Amino acid sequence: MTLIKGKKCPKCSKTDRIIEAEDKTKILYYNMQGSPVYKKQYKCGNCGHYFPTET
Repeated sequence: MTLIKGKKCPKCSKTDRIIEAEDKTKILYYNMQGSPVYKKQYKCGNCGHYFPTET
């Protein structure tokens, strides 16, 4: 997980604890070793709300 600067949570409108996490429901592709690479999403560390990276 990576801490993201400059993003705002759409639920609580805070910007201090936005974390990049993997969306385990969406597999983008499998790498050469056969393990899946997942789509990224953001998670608010304050309220726990997940939101897509496109916002």
